[in-house]
Amino acid sequence: MAIARVQASTAATSGTGAPAPAWPAATTAGDLLIAVVGVNTGATVGSWTPPAGWTLASQGSVGAGSHTAIFYIENASSRSGTETFTYSSSRNAWGVLIEYSGVATSASLDVTANASNGAGSVTPSTGTTATIAQNDELLLGGTANRNALTTTSDAMGGTASGGTLAKIGEASIGSGGTGLTGRAYEQIVTAAGTGEFHGTLGSSAVWSGAIATFKAAGGAPPPPPPPPSMADLREFWFHRSRERYIGMVHRRT
Repeated sequence: MAIARVQASTAATSGTGAPAPAWPAATTAGDLLIAVVGVNTGATVGSWTPPAGWTLASQGSVGAGSHTAIFYIENASSRSGTETFTYSSSRNAWGVLIEYSGVATSASLDVTANASNGAGSVTPSTGTTATIAQNDELLLGGTANRNALTTTSDAMGGTASGGTLAKIGEASIGSGGTGLTGRAYEQIVTAAGTGEFHGTLGSSAVWSGAIATFKAAGGAPPPPPPPPSMADLREFWFHRSRERYIGMVHRRT
């Protein structure tokens, strides 16, 4: 069964640090549930507290910037209504809920990465993962930057391939130094490699990002290395025969 996005929902909140997106419809038991959240941290990085049942997959943060986190529930029971994620300080915040079918129901989380830039730049990034464990996986990332700056030229910069990049739920709340803009990214790949998402801002901003990958149910492992060529085999047997001949000469002398 191929991985597929079932539904998604976005919410942003002004000055509470508690984005509360709601499921458009009740989720299906056994699916993977994802939440990507971001907050303008103010001077000090704090911590996220998810609703019951959610597990942290990856997070990136920087003081006087933003704190982006990815939470998940694998093999979830059916859920509905609002999911409130609470930050330790009352700041402008944003969040996205996403449901996926076709993901492994146990040990689904594969590899993660994160990144941040406290000096500011125009390319918020999730960081780059190690090579994923199998061909068929969901690459799920998010970035959040200060100010009301959305991204263009969004791209997947890793070496995994297949599928199409999608940007999900980009939204801004506030402006200037207290403002925040966040977005989630997905790509359902079919060939193993690394994963990374990034976009381009209209002007420099402080940002953070995170990425996590999830295995498909019954996903295929990467293909084995190709068999040796005839030239490789001839070279191997030449050296093997030479070593045996030298060994025989030594024993006779």
